[in-house]
Amino acid sequence: MALMRRGTPFRGLRNLERQLEDMFPWRSDEGEEEAALSAWSPRVDIYEEGDNLIFECEAPGVNKDDIDVSVENNRLTITGERREEKTVEDEDRNYYRSEQRFGTFQRAFSLPDGVDTEAINASYDNGVLKVTVPEGAQPSRESIEIE
Repeated sequence: MALMRRGTPFRGLRNLERQLEDMFPWRSDEGEEEAALSAWSPRVDIYEEGDNLIFECEAPGVNKDDIDVSVENNRLTITGERREEKTVEDEDRNYYRSEQRFGTFQRAFSLPDGVDTEAINASYDNGVLKVTVPEGAQPSRESIEIE
């Protein structure tokens, strides 16, 4: 009788994900341990549009003032916090189920070489943060204002 090694059914998918992360320089630098410790982590779509690299971050329920976008050492970092706002009336509630996640988050991405960090802009509309990263020369910049 042959012995089969048991593992997670998604091992092949995780290996594929690691290979894809290695193929693209703007992959997420967030480790599995860091993600597991986070109360929640917004999903981010990354795509090219013309000469721009676009990062779209789903952050419903997050106030624009509670989001920070910065670039340092060729690394784009998005941090923020979704706050749980309870009122006095909420104390009388008995929840059967509560699936909403609250707390701080941080997502970090390596940027490709040649990014013009002075021209990066960010906007926030209907719970979606959109960061546009144009290609070009690479001066340093600490923080990006969200429009």
